[in-house]
Amino acid sequence: MFFYIVVGFVVYLVIDWLIRLPKVGGITKKYVLITGCDTGFGNLLAKKLDKMGCNVFAACLTEKGQKDLDDETSTRVDVFHMNVADHQSVVDGANYVKGKLPQGVGLWGLVNNAGLTGALGPSEWLTLEDYNKVFSVNLLGLIDVTTEFQSLIKKAQGRIVNTASIVGRVTIAATVPYCISKYGVESFSDALRFNLWAFKCSVHIIEPGFHKTSITNVDLNVASFRRSYNQAPQEVKDEYGDEFIDAACGMMKEKTEQFLSPKLMDVVNAYSHALFSVYPRNRYQVGSDSKLFFIPLSFMHSAFQDFFFRLLANRDVKPKGALR
Repeated sequence: MFFYIVVGFVVYLVIDWLIRLPKVGGITKKYVLITGCDTGFGNLLAKKLDKMGCNVFAACLTEKGQKDLDDETSTRVDVFHMNVADHQSVVDGANYVKGKLPQGVGLWGLVNNAGLTGALGPSEWLTLEDYNKVFSVNLLGLIDVTTEFQSLIKKAQGRIVNTASIVGRVTIAATVPYCISKYGVESFSDALRFNLWAFKCSVHIIEPGFHKTSITNVDLNVASFRRSYNQAPQEVKDEYGDEFIDAACGMMKEKTEQFLSPKLMDVVNAYSHALFSVYPRNRYQVGSDSKLFFIPLSFMHSAFQDFFFRLLANRDVKPKGALR
């Protein structure tokens, strides 16, 4: 019996893979907007679509990001400035793209890729500003960009691809603002997919595991963790103590480096598949940690999740106040 179950599952996977191989036609006549193209996934996706012959609007935050990408791509890639956390910048970006598109042509794809990790640490170390900074880019910025460009997506009956994360399924306690923002992206995308169905548009969610990008830089994240501790009220700092901080930072560095994948193109290929497959998936889990660890964990009881994360962490590393 078990043998037939395994064979049936393998056959299902093969059929599913074959069904999703065909790509839409006319890629050279399609236009795709990507946010967060300075570095990382957005930068690599812009270059990949350029090689595929697709027309790209690549939104960058920094002048250096703009110049570098412009130098490294063909004239098919139109690089421009847009700060997704600034509403006026998003409005200006939408007007810029509308002015550049050929008459009567819309956007085939919108890839909401821009994001930041933000402040790390327990919630009592953080301020409302720490939350707002992350939300303004990862969630509210994504919503703003989607709203401003949605009419162009409708015109082309195109696709919206939103970058969530596997921590939009399972919370990592030290990344509270980031996790909340990604849970929000999941929820917004589900609602958007339902609302745009009648307009023959589709919405797809990318859920990467941990990859080596600028927002997962271990040294920067450890520094962020220490910064959050240093800004906490003295009473709170006394409850944790410097020994806890040193031990927690060491553990963070060790564990994070074990999980980070260098296979950035796996995520980029998921973006590309969501944009151009005839039968794209609603959700893409990318990375072995995402598929084999976090997704199964997300279906388990929260008590088991808590227990597992305590095992994964060093149970001897406890705040000073918890040892009394």
